[in-house]
Amino acid sequence: MTREKTIKHMLHELEKRRIKYCILRNYEDLEEEEENDIDILVEQGKEKEVREITQDVAKENEWNIQERNPQGLYFILYRWNKKYWENIRFDIVTKMEMKGVEYLETKEVLERRKKHKKGFYIPGFEHEAIHLMAKAQFGNPENKEKYEKRIQELTNNTPYKLDDEIEKRIKAGARKNSWKRIRNGLWRRIRPTGSFIVIAGPDGVGKSTTAEHITKIFKTFHQGVEHMHLGFRPNILPARKGGHQQNPEGEESVRKMPGWIRFIYHTLDYILGYWFKIRPALARGKIVIAERYYYGFLVDPRAHKRYQIPEWLLRTVFFICIPKPKGFLLLTNDSKEIIKRRQEHSEEETDRQIIEYEKWGRKARYFWKIRTDKPADSAAIQAVRYIKETHTAWKKYAPYRLAVLASHPIQYQAPLWKKIAEHQHIDLKVYYCVDWGVEKPQYDPKFFNTPYKWDIPLLEGYTYEFLKNYSPKPGPYLGGCINPNIAFKLWKHKYDAVVIMGWMDITFWFAYLAALVGRTPVFLRAVSSSYFDKYGKRSNILLFLKKTVLRNLFRYFVSGFLAIGTRNRDFYLEYGVKKKNIFHFPYAVDNNFFAKEAEKHEKHRAKIRKKMNIDSDAAVILFAARFIPRRHPEHAIKAFEKLTAHSKKTNAHLLMVGDGEMMDELKKEVEEKELSNVCFVGFKNQKDLVKMYSISDVFVRADETIETGDWGATVNEAMACGLPIVCADAAASNVDLIQRGKNGYVYTFGDMEEFAGSISKVIQNKKQLESMKRKSKEIISKWSYKEDVEGILEALGNYPHRY
Repeated sequence: MTREKTIKHMLHELEKRRIKYCILRNYEDLEEEEENDIDILVEQGKEKEVREITQDVAKENEWNIQERNPQGLYFILYRWNKKYWENIRFDIVTKMEMKGVEYLETKEVLERRKKHKKGFYIPGFEHEAIHLMAKAQFGNPENKEKYEKRIQELTNNTPYKLDDEIEKRIKAGARKNSWKRIRNGLWRRIRPTGSFIVIAGPDGVGKSTTAEHITKIFKTFHQGVEHMHLGFRPNILPARKGGHQQNPEGEESVRKMPGWIRFIYHTLDYILGYWFKIRPALARGKIVIAERYYYGFLVDPRAHKRYQIPEWLLRTVFFICIPKPKGFLLLTNDSKEIIKRRQEHSEEETDRQIIEYEKWGRKARYFWKIRTDKPADSAAIQAVRYIKETHTAWKKYAPYRLAVLASHPIQYQAPLWKKIAEHQHIDLKVYYCVDWGVEKPQYDPKFFNTPYKWDIPLLEGYTYEFLKNYSPKPGPYLGGCINPNIAFKLWKHKYDAVVIMGWMDITFWFAYLAALVGRTPVFLRAVSSSYFDKYGKRSNILLFLKKTVLRNLFRYFVSGFLAIGTRNRDFYLEYGVKKKNIFHFPYAVDNNFFAKEAEKHEKHRAKIRKKMNIDSDAAVILFAARFIPRRHPEHAIKAFEKLTAHSKKTNAHLLMVGDGEMMDELKKEVEEKELSNVCFVGFKNQKDLVKMYSISDVFVRADETIETGDWGATVNEAMACGLPIVCADAAASNVDLIQRGKNGYVYTFGDMEEFAGSISKVIQNKKQLESMKRKSKEIISKWSYKEDVEGILEALGNYPHRY
């Protein structure tokens, strides 16, 4: 279908779906004009529908489609029409704003739109004039005169006069934005967004022809591109008349200058040529196609003879002084075919050069090899597909390159990294400070009083790397993570963003500093809560130091904050973080794993209970945590004692799952109180722990979380297995996951009567117990990894791609 019919089809589909739209400019020659974008304003909130419509229209009309999304939705429909490329560019916007200055309201423009004689909608004269004024102030200066001429036509043909206030606001915004443009321009010089590509190969292989075709294709798609003939030298420095030829690889008849001086002169010319010719183009986001570049010196034997210098010196200068390209495209063919086109070398020398070019080319970040035994346009099309890999703006739904810095692999986080890595819009890499509990069981009395190794895969489904650790005592604790090379990793790979899992490790501060220097957005994911600051047992001096350090960290080093829950969000707000910089990133576990495993064991519930000497109709209360003072496992025993003392007929059992320094003390307490229905089952790994959840009726958590700011992930696990919860008010998870009376109760920490009473309320009413189980599953289904992926995508969407 023709370009004209495709555009009409697109506009028809918008009307069919009842999406209000108007074409903002260049609508007079809409069907014929390929040089300009088709700017379409649509209603806010319709982005998803517009994307679907555009994709359907492209498919039905046999167009390829690329999406580029710098601000709104930018679609390029393209196809090869036997002799040339044709394209349609739809620039979809939902706000009438440029550079942060909103000059018109979308709703007002769409309400006052009018119908063009060709059947589509356009803005009113006054709105079009204001839009063009903004384009003249903020857009490409080359088009300013054209916009001003059109504004004059609109104001002359209608009685409308431009609003002075709007005009002043636009011009004020442009002046305010001028410093930002200068700053961004300087930064782009430091970290250019363009791509530098070298095309190399023996003489006669078709470098110039292929490069010209590549340039034409990119220009068709409105992509800035420059073709530079750097096979000889950039010619920044002047050539001496009669002293030598421009081509440093050829022979010369007059040799007035010594070879080593000519070598220094030409090398300096290449260095200056990069910084004064190539670098400015890259800073403007262009693709620079350079033929041969310095690689001709390294491969062609004539250069060695001419300069009369050893090969090792050429290579040394290349590695140390010459700026390197981002991509290397090697053109090859059979040596006989190459010689037919241009008899520069023998067949043996041509084959040798191809091998040498490939050796040097593979050192570049991207390397491609294309045969030229096909039409030049076909080779160019193949090359364009490769080159687009280096230019993020040309990738379809370009994935964000995201790094995560964590202390060590954790059983709750590993499935999350796998889930994020599966998303087509995210290219994830996780950096770990220490290998803890992966290769061999670990023992640390602060964790469990027994060696442990998690029985679920911690490193599958995502890319990861263990950083070299310089700590004298490596481990996931204070002083156990010293990995300064994270700074080099962040600088080298230029990630779109990095997620840092806290601030207590030394390595995390290396990352904060590296991200600040490299201007990499940092997303902080921590577990701290405002509850800790209010009730934590710390001196005022320590609290003052904490607030001073964190306020500065949040202000200068962190771009976005991933809130794991309500208390975590309140914590950030109290430390001066703006609401718009906080993103929902719930503390979740692998709900599917726990739900499926629990369902599997549910069938054998009676059998498992029988093995543990528990009646099939008994109410089982489950406590699962480390047996350490701040988890207060003794509170669970005291509450159970009160529960059974109040009603001798209560048929209940208390399962104590875990291990730790308090184990002997707890067993002694149970023996002294003659609590026969308390069962200690020791440490249980993830899969065995689900068995305990599946035979239980209620889960209890009693720890004083204000000491650590913990979330309480076992609450998530228990709810995923369908258990009601009785939890102390100090645990951060209770605010978001427990609805009192619906799926459990929250009691005041330390109040054993309330604790026991809450348990009693859950287990005494069987009908209510079943209702609570269903409610727990319902609540936790909306607190999952899915919401985490959506949260990180929302955060990434607030920052542009790096290149």
